[in-house]
Amino acid sequence: MDITTKGNEALVEQMAELLAEGVKEWIESEPEEGIGEVETRMRHLLQEVGKRALGKSISAADERCQRQTSCDCGGTARYVARRPAKVLSVFGWVAYRRAYYLCPECRQGQSPLDRRLGLRPGQVSAGLHPLLALLGVQTSFQEASKTVKRLLLLDVSDNTIRKETQQVGQRRAAQEERWHVESQEPAFLDDRQRKQEAPRRLYGSIDGVSVPIGDEWRELRAGCWYEVAPVSKRQWPSRFRKRVGQLEGLTAERISYYLSLIHI
Repeated sequence: MDITTKGNEALVEQMAELLAEGVKEWIESEPEEGIGEVETRMRHLLQEVGKRALGKSISAADERCQRQTSCDCGGTARYVARRPAKVLSVFGWVAYRRAYYLCPECRQGQSPLDRRLGLRPGQVSAGLHPLLALLGVQTSFQEASKTVKRLLLLDVSDNTIRKETQQVGQRRAAQEERWHVESQEPAFLDDRQRKQEAPRRLYGSIDGVSVPIGDEWRELRAGCWYEVAPVSKRQWPSRFRKRVGQLEGLTAERISYYLSLIHI
C-alpha cells in the first residue's frame, strides 16, 4: 500500500464510499456521459475537497494562540488577532487563518505558523512550486500554463511559472557559486577528501547538434553522467536471462544532465 494511505485505510474507505454515492447519482442522472466526463467531474470534486481540508487543517494547527512570542530583533511580539491568508497549492487557492503577532520595538509583524510550515501568503505553496518549475524548464512558460490547466485543473499565469522557475535557477546559481568558492579553500578540500568514499566507475555520453542563434550558428551539446548497478534478479524473467545474460542486467542510476552552447 502506498505510504500516503498507510494507517488511514478506514478514512480512505469512508471517503471512497461517500464519493461513490455521488458518482452513482451522476451516472444515473446523466446516462449519456462517458467515463471521461465522470473522471473530470470527480477530479474537480476531489480538488475542492482537498482545498477545503488543507485550509481547515492549517487553521486547526494554530488554534491555541500564545499571548506573545519572541521576535528576531530580540524583543517580544504580542498577539494581535487571527488573520486570514491564502496560498496557491496543488488544490488551488487555499484559505486559512493563523495567529498574527506584532513587535512594539521594531514594529515588525509575524505569523509563526507561516514560518513553521514554510507558507508564503499570497504566493505558491512548497508543494506546487517544484511542479511549476519542472514544467517551466521543459517548455515555454505559456505552454507550461496550459499544461498546468490540463493536468492540475489550475489557472496559473505564465508570469507565475516564470517566477517559480527563475527562483530555482537563482538557487542553483548560488549553490554553484558556493561550490566555486569552496573549491578554492584548501581546508574544505582536505576535509572533503578525508570524508569521500571510494569512487565508483562513472559513465558518460554526449551528443550535439548545430542550431541558429541570432545571426550565427552554434553547437548545442547535451551530456549525461551516470553510474550503473545490477538489476535485481526478480526483475529479469528467466527467458530474458537466458537470452541476454547476467552481465547485461545493469540499470543507470544517479543520472545528471547538462547542456552547453559553444561557438562553431
